[in-house]
Amino acid sequence: MSEKEQRPNDFALFRMLCELENVIRQYPDETDALEEIRQLSGQIESKRYRVAVIGEFRRGKSSMLNALLGASVLPTDILPMTATVNRIVYGSEKEVLIRYRDGRTQRAEISALADYVTKLTEQNVRVAGEIREVTVSYPSVFLKNHIELYDTPGLNDDDPMTKITLDVLPEIDAAIVVISAVMPFSMTERNLILKLLEYPEIRNIIFVVTFIDQVSSRKKDQDRVVNYIQKRITEETMQLVRSTHGEDEALLAKAQRILETPKVFAISSMLALKGFLYDDEELLTESRFPEFKYALTEILTASQDMDIFYKVSDFIKKTEKNIDVWQKEQLQKAESHIGKAEICFQKCQEYTETSHNRLQQLLWETDKKLTQLGIDTAYGRRSGTVIDVLRRFFINALSSLRRDTFSAEAVRLAVAQAAELALQRMDQLRQTILQTLVLCQKTYEETRDAEYTTIIEYIWDTAVPRDELDALSIEFPAFRWNGPLYPPQTDLLRADIIALINERLLAANRDYQLAAERSLADFRKALLSQNRSDRAFFETIRAQWEKEKSQFPLQCELLRERHEQHRLLLERLFLELSSQTTAASGQNITDQEDTTCFVQNAERNSQTTPASADSAAIPSPRGG
Repeated sequence: MSEKEQRPNDFALFRMLCELENVIRQYPDETDALEEIRQLSGQIESKRYRVAVIGEFRRGKSSMLNALLGASVLPTDILPMTATVNRIVYGSEKEVLIRYRDGRTQRAEISALADYVTKLTEQNVRVAGEIREVTVSYPSVFLKNHIELYDTPGLNDDDPMTKITLDVLPEIDAAIVVISAVMPFSMTERNLILKLLEYPEIRNIIFVVTFIDQVSSRKKDQDRVVNYIQKRITEETMQLVRSTHGEDEALLAKAQRILETPKVFAISSMLALKGFLYDDEELLTESRFPEFKYALTEILTASQDMDIFYKVSDFIKKTEKNIDVWQKEQLQKAESHIGKAEICFQKCQEYTETSHNRLQQLLWETDKKLTQLGIDTAYGRRSGTVIDVLRRFFINALSSLRRDTFSAEAVRLAVAQAAELALQRMDQLRQTILQTLVLCQKTYEETRDAEYTTIIEYIWDTAVPRDELDALSIEFPAFRWNGPLYPPQTDLLRADIIALINERLLAANRDYQLAAERSLADFRKALLSQNRSDRAFFETIRAQWEKEKSQFPLQCELLRERHEQHRLLLERLFLELSSQTTAASGQNITDQEDTTCFVQNAERNSQTTPASADSAAIPSPRGG
């Protein structure tokens, strides 16, 4: 079987993710899981493999990356230099793309990279602080295999630089931990390895011991240093893992896989870079870089395809655990809803029984107030009160006339003034009546709103405003005279003015009371109509509750059946993925691949590895 045939099937992974998405979409609140599927799909499509070079400051991280690229691309110095995350990707043209925190982007020449990513000057620090990420495109065969390298600021340089580096960890797939041969394995480096192990996304950790030429020129002495560092990595870090995560079986298994036989390489980046630049095979051999570069290529390319399978596998296992939680939450939510619906029904029943009586009581109290004001209502007729009040205006006006000045014109003027005062008095009465009706409506609306708010909160778990009904247009007639208050004849002194005024008062009051009764009837009808509408609304809620109550057992059973179907589907996907991974890698999905063989192959083939820069093709198992 060819290598291409052995590589995992992307189509199968996409199909599995689609099935997982269909499952997760049946749990509406799980948007984070859907976003994780989107990211996994993007990684399958792009095949990119993100590797961060991490370590304390002045460990030679940037120099090692330059040696991998075969050129002085990244700025280096004896002082801490890197102040941003520099992502190095394959590109046919050498170019730098700068992404600022405010959304701006800028392109620059590689030769100007130090102006943006270093901290040698105050100006450099200010510029670097505004940058979110720098992407360096470079035509490297090593990068052409969809590998992306992250050059990070040194740890323990200062707190902001350390934070920038640690913030990258959730985004990477593998880490190269750089350790100095002259300052081997500090407590910070031990804690860094623990932090890398804690991220499930990071499946590979490779250790590179730099400045090996400063220890000794003899390979035997160099190997002793490497073995010493390797032993400390295994023993001290495993001890730290057990003391901090002793009950986490998955993390312990991961730590044992990575740390029991850690992949540790020793290099001299400066000798390697000089060897590439001057095509000096002796310097390259002395740097020990070719065997490291070949082994690293083998390790990363072997991990690329398998890691996405492991990520999908982990996601399936995580989803299998999550659906138990999601299922429980949905059942609890359904039970909570049905419980609230029952309380809502009880409130509806109470509202239906009491709301009409409460409105009738309110209307009776309003009618009582109107009766006291002299308005005919359904609860009593006191029309004489209005007539008596108005009659006194005329009596007072006519009785004020003096006998020596008594004339027809004086009578006409006195009656007219009394009529105007009577109209003013009736307009004041009308305003009082309108205020009484408005108060009645407001009192009803407040009671009605309180009922709506209480019940709707139980239905929708929040205060959802009801649809407002049209506001009542409250009207009440004005008092009008329906004819002249004195006879048309000229001799008013001989006419019975009081009798005529009494007749007009009775007629005007009769028309006024009839109009008032019609207005009050319309007012009552409008309030009662709203009350009927409210009661109909709550009857709808009652019907809804009865329906939900009857369907609740079936709903719970359907949720349980769906959960069982999802569980079986996830088991099938996991077994299918496991069989494909076994066919591709020769081992089970539950075990990580053992890349020790690649290191051994690299060491055996190091004698035949071309001693040239990166631009001279490095053998790639993927044909890159």
